[in-house]
Amino acid sequence: MGRNVKSLLIEYGYKHGLKLGNICHGKDPNPFPFGKATIQNALYRRHNLKRSTEIKLIEFLEMDLKGDPIVNKVVKKYEDRSAAGIKKYNTMLTREDLSTRQWLIHLQEELMDATLYIETLLNKKEVF
Repeated sequence: MGRNVKSLLIEYGYKHGLKLGNICHGKDPNPFPFGKATIQNALYRRHNLKRSTEIKLIEFLEMDLKGDPIVNKVVKKYEDRSAAGIKKYNTMLTREDLSTRQWLIHLQEELMDATLYIETLLNKKEVF
C-alpha cells in the first residue's frame, strides 16, 4: 500500500532537518499548521519541480527517502567490507598504531594489487 503525503513530508522533513510545524512536540494534531500546499510549494521550488499531481509528489518523496539504489548498493558493500575487516583483524580504520607512512605503504600495496587485477583482465581473450 502506498504512503500518504503527510507521512512522507514528515519523514522528508526529519531527513533534511526541516522544521515542519510542531512535529517533534506532538502538541498540534496537524503538524503542518501552515498547510500541506505550502510545504508542497516549497518542495517544488527547492527541487525545481514542475507543478504536478499528488501522486508525483509522493513518488518524488519516496525516491528521495530511499536514495539512489546504486549508491545504496555501494554503501552496503563498504559496510560489509568494514564488518569483515573488523572481524578478521579485530581493529578498525580509526586505529592509531600506524604512521602516515605505514598507511601510504598499505595503500600502495592495494593499488599494486589493483593493477595486477587489471592486467589479468586485459589479457583475457573475451575483453573488448
